[in-house]
Amino acid sequence: MIRRTLAALSSAGLLLLLASSTAIAGGWADIKVDGGATTKPVAGKTLELGFTVLQHGVTPAGFVHPTVSITNVATGERRDVVPTASGAVGHFVATVTFPSAGYWTWSVSMPELSVDSVPVTMEVLTASGTVPAFDPAVAMTAIEQAKRDLRREMDSSLGPQFTDLESSISGLRNQTAALENRVQALTTSRDELAARLASAETGSGGVSVLGIVLLAVLAGATAGFAMAWLAGRPTSGTVRPARSPGADPA
Repeated sequence: MIRRTLAALSSAGLLLLLASSTAIAGGWADIKVDGGATTKPVAGKTLELGFTVLQHGVTPAGFVHPTVSITNVATGERRDVVPTASGAVGHFVATVTFPSAGYWTWSVSMPELSVDSVPVTMEVLTASGTVPAFDPAVAMTAIEQAKRDLRREMDSSLGPQFTDLESSISGLRNQTAALENRVQALTTSRDELAARLASAETGSGGVSVLGIVLLAVLAGATAGFAMAWLAGRPTSGTVRPARSPGADPA
């Protein structure tokens, strides 16, 4: 029964911790990319990437500290850029330079909110303005790179929360073990006390408590009778002669 109760408490604590961790993290956000830009990026040239962070997909979040990451889907090369706040609340602009032509993605991450938007894929032209040749192997590489990016993103955003949860679960387990040890100690004390009570009821030599009380009463009565008898016996000193009738008492 105790183990089931403790398990239920641990499960409830885990659910509370999961709920609290989401609240502490601040929830999630969508990234709304600025529209209107039609010029394709060119390798070696700077490009401004504008976006708005919308907490829960609605409220502009100007309190966040985002990072823009550009990744080559074929080689896995990655570069991070810190954007600056610009214009309206929650709007940021990052100035990036793609080092080589090819297919790149860019994404936004931040410590305050979990980003719920997929990376944006871009076709980066060569310095001469030509489109990079498409290679099916590049597509497969891009898929694998996307998996690695997702795994890295999960590790960076959820890893600390899992660590905190593991620590909390370990603490609950320690408390459970301590409580079980306490219950075991109390059970042992109870059993010892019950044994002592049983021994007291039967007497240490197998004589019941009532028998011991009766023996004590009989012993007291015998002692009283002996004392009364001794008090009535004549002493061993001079024996007074019996007085004759009418004699002088002196």
